[in-house]
Amino acid sequence: MNKALQTRFDAIGRLFRYPTEGYPALARELAKSLCTGSSRAAEPMARFADYVASIPPHELEETFTRTFDLNPACAAEIGWHLFGEEYLRGLFMVRIRAEMRERGLEESGELPDHVVHVLAVLAAMEPKPAREFARACVCPAVGKMQRALAEGDPPFRPLVDALAAMLLEAFDLSADALEAEEGDTAAFIGSDPLHAPACGMGGCCPAPETVALELPRSEPAPASDRTTKEHVS
Repeated sequence: MNKALQTRFDAIGRLFRYPTEGYPALARELAKSLCTGSSRAAEPMARFADYVASIPPHELEETFTRTFDLNPACAAEIGWHLFGEEYLRGLFMVRIRAEMRERGLEESGELPDHVVHVLAVLAAMEPKPAREFARACVCPAVGKMQRALAEGDPPFRPLVDALAAMLLEAFDLSADALEAEEGDTAAFIGSDPLHAPACGMGGCCPAPETVALELPRSEPAPASDRTTKEHVS
């Protein structure tokens, strides 16, 4: 993936984290970048940037929390949308973390399968495996997030729409990728996709160890508390 796309993936990933002081400026800069590149993501991203610039910080924070932290149907964790509380989600998180460590990618207080981490790994992969990873795992999860925000005019829907458009464009995928069957994602994870020789990594990372994970979703914790829920070593 080229440097411009890596920068855009990094920026939009950070917009799925709890808003801080620089959040509106980040949204505005990403919107400008997408307009310059004539991306289909430009229009929804511009709407989102206008929205975050128009409201006070406390309202932005409250809306973010209601959208992503208190609404499991639109959680920002990719693995949750793919596997729920099944064991495969734990395997997915361990593999994402291993890839981050192997590539020198910094972790944050978010769980390993959070959008910001998954996009960082995706941007660091070779083109062919990155496209398959996006098709089989990332796009289906983002599609579920879109459908969770389909009713009314939720403020964060343009952000999710922008991410969906960026993924489809970056990997030359059709909109059908956002509707992929869950069986495809399970088969992809089960084939050890992030370590197979086809991805150019040649098994450079050790096989994931068995871990115990707490995966509650009936009462999701705020983003600031997610670190305490993590038991991935």
